[in-house]
This record gives sequence, C-alpha cells and structure tokens, in this order.
Amino acid sequence: MREAMMNVKQILDQQLVADLKLIPHESKNISFSGFSYLYQQTIFVKVFQVKHKMETEKKVNQQINQRYLTDFVIEPAQYVLVMHNLDLEDIARPITPDLASTMGEVLSDFHREVKPFAGINKEIDYWIMANETLTNISASSFNIHLQEILSYFELYAKTIEQDINRTSKHVIHGDVGLRNYKIVAGRICLIDFEKAKIGPVFLDFTKLFYQDFRNDQKLKKAFLRGYQSNQIDWQISKVTENFLLFITALGIFSYTSQIMDTNFEQVGMRMLADVEQYLSQQ
Repeated sequence: MREAMMNVKQILDQQLVADLKLIPHESKNISFSGFSYLYQQTIFVKVFQVKHKMETEKKVNQQINQRYLTDFVIEPAQYVLVMHNLDLEDIARPITPDLASTMGEVLSDFHREVKPFAGINKEIDYWIMANETLTNISASSFNIHLQEILSYFELYAKTIEQDINRTSKHVIHGDVGLRNYKIVAGRICLIDFEKAKIGPVFLDFTKLFYQDFRNDQKLKKAFLRGYQSNQIDWQISKVTENFLLFITALGIFSYTSQIMDTNFEQVGMRMLADVEQYLSQQ
C-alpha cells in the first residue's frame, strides 16, 4: 500500500512539478498538498478511485469557488483533481447554539447556490435501496427486525414518496458533519463534495444531528433556525422523517458490517432507537 502511494506521489510530483506531502485522512481517496512550480502556488491534489466522485467534487467546486485548476487520469484508473490549496482550520468543540445556527446558514446557502448538473446522482427508489442495503447486513435476527420496521414504513409509502419528491429540489451535500465544516479566512464553510446528489434536504441533517450534536435539542433548534435563512422547504411528516432516519441507520449498519467502526455503529443505533420509539407510539 505504501509503495503504491509513493508511486502515485512520484507521478504527481513529475506531472505537477511539485514536492507533494501526503495529507493523513480517513478516506478511500488519497490527498496531497504542496507547492507546484507549474502553477506557481500551493496546490491541493485529491486522487479518486471512482471517476464520478471526482467529477462531482469538481463540478460543485466550479459552482461555488475558483479553486479548480485541472484534472487528469493516471494509471491504473485513478482520477486526479488539482485545486488551489486552502488554509483550513478545524472548528473547535464544544459546539454552541450560535455555532450550530451558523452551520445551518452555511448548509442552507449550499442548498440554495449549488444547482443540478449533468451526471449528478439522484436517489430514485429508496425502497429498493433499503432492501439492497438489508442484504449486506448479515446478523439474521437483527436483519429480521429491520425488515419488520421497513414493512411498517411501506404502509405509508404514498405519504413518504410525496414528501421526498417535494423536498428533493436541491443538491444536497451528502456527507454533512463537523469534520466537513472548516474555517477559511475567518469564515465557516463546507468542504468535500464528492457525495453530493439530488435528494431530500433532511438527509443532510441526520448524521450531523446524531453524530456531532448527539441529538441535543438546543443545538438542533439553533441549526434549523439558521437553516431557515433561505426559506428552503425542508419540513416533512413525522413518518417520512423517521423513514429517512431509518434509511441513514441502514447505511451505517451496512458500512460497519464490512468495516469495524464501533463509534459510528453507535450513531446508527441511536437513530434506530429513536425510530423504534416513534413506532411504539403509533
């Protein structure tokens, strides 16, 4: 693995006339930064294994900033995106209500500003996606329980589909969390757009609320107050809200069934617990 990474670095150094440094990051992608004599500036280089993700990251950046410099392919089938480097600063914890409100405004601006583009992903059938995801979760008794929950939501398919269609008018980020909010030149902004897609805006709230806000009601209310700055239609029925929460939890369980991540699995379990509580009251 290290040898392959060094080979990629050598190719990039030669092509970009640079001495790039690897950026440690928990991702399937590889990122580098360093001064490029070709571009006479410090650059950020992201190497993707999937072309569509590179194209999505590129097209979103082209809409909202001037970072894009070039892209190209290196063998074997790795897709390189080169952009102007940013001096990124992490957002310090604890998250306050004022900070949560600003984060809501930033996401609302993203939903307002980024427009659909050719080739962007669009989630079409959440029922098929849910059933496919369930096949990746091997624990049989747990799988049966999840299937029972899905069967309940199927009773309200018409309401759920109407809500999803009505609120799927925007490009959503697809991976909203504290780690993808950064401070740039004193302002909070979002980064990492490779998972952007057209979908219900509520999906951009779920992981942030449960992973970073830990379902703190004050932070959620402050975030939504800030999000309302652009008057984007996001509100959905309780059954749809819980269905999308369930779908997010399924995605987490599918991921953690393949890659051990106990903390992330607990996020999914907290989501599932709230869904179960909702069902118990119906």
